Amino acid sequence: MIWPPSVLRVRIRGSKRRFGLWLPLFLFWPPVLALALALFPIVLVLSILLWPAGWGRPLLLSGPAFFRLFCALRGLVVAVESPSNQVYIVLR
Repeated sequence: MIWPPSVLRVRIRGSKRRFGLWLPLFLFWPPVLALALALFPIVLVLSILLWPAGWGRPLLLSGPAFFRLFCALRGLVVAVESPSNQVYIVLR
């Protein structure tokens, strides 16, 4: 099983300034889980109503698909450099 990223690090370096930010993403998971549980009955009813039109199954499976996509971002490193600036983003 792939786990979702738990830390986001952003580091920006300019010619005169430096900026670093560390965000603990694991603190966002309990509210996201609570929101997902609160919205599940609505999604379930909508998927049942939209099943004959062919939109029920994609709507029902969109939550797990987004979760898999977010979990696949773990280990992503974005480094953008120019002669005077540098931006470094890491998801761990």
